[in-house]
Amino acid sequence: MPINKIGTPQLAGLNMIMTKPQFQGLKLKPKFIKPDRPQFIKTILLVEDDLMILKMIPRLLGRISDKLEVLKVDPALPIPKQAHDLCWEADLVIMDGNLPGVLGSDLVSGIRASGYKGYIFANSSSPLQQEAMILAGADMMLDKLDLNFGRYFEGE
Repeated sequence: MPINKIGTPQLAGLNMIMTKPQFQGLKLKPKFIKPDRPQFIKTILLVEDDLMILKMIPRLLGRISDKLEVLKVDPALPIPKQAHDLCWEADLVIMDGNLPGVLGSDLVSGIRASGYKGYIFANSSSPLQQEAMILAGADMMLDKLDLNFGRYFEGE
């Protein structure tokens, strides 16, 4: 099975991207805004292999983000290149901590080393994986078992 880009909660290998005209984006709370980075998150890339998370995050954020792309990971294909190629268009990358064949911390480190300046959420239920991803360059932690985006965005 190849890596599929999908948008919305549908998981049938579709290549759908949701866009909304004149959308300002999700506004980060002031304490999370970093210099030379956007204050509003308009585009999001989700890198994930867990089907439950692949369904939940688009439902939570798809209705309020301008563009949400989902990279459904296939263990048979190289993940780093796919994630790296797609992240350049995203203001926020939500990165799984433990993908088939590669750690999220390794992907975060590689993406940061190549110059990506957007935000990265470390998405894992493991505090050790979250910490490793923060040390590798992720900006914030997101617990897969909680998915509380409200702590980071205003009005959520």
